[in-house]
Amino acid sequence: MSDKTVIDMITFLLLILVIILELLVTFFNERRYKELCDEYKKKHNTPPPGVMSFKYFNFNIVYISIPIEKITYVYFPLLLRKENRMIKKDFYFWHDFINTSKFKLWGMIEVYLIIISAIVFIFLIAHYYLF
Repeated sequence: MSDKTVIDMITFLLLILVIILELLVTFFNERRYKELCDEYKKKHNTPPPGVMSFKYFNFNIVYISIPIEKITYVYFPLLLRKENRMIKKDFYFWHDFINTSKFKLWGMIEVYLIIISAIVFIFLIAHYYLF
């Protein structure tokens, strides 16, 4: 076997492993997110922003079908600072709440796994077509 084939196989197996890990973390984050929303509702007497548009995490295998609400109301508050223009001022309470909760660690793990799987996928495609 050539070096190119070995690198492609290792990269493909790494991609499969990262996607399986991401799917598992997303699956278990559903329960954590429900608990987070319940805690927020108890503390502020209103449901968190975005909960009305999607009540649960959508467990999707294809990343393209991730709802924009999940990105806006979960990933942006975890990744961006409160002063960022993409965080609306109405969501400052939610931003503070989600960043001080036990969900933050698992939410960040989910985000990083998505980013890693995208990078590995792009590397796999580039290596296949360019080398």
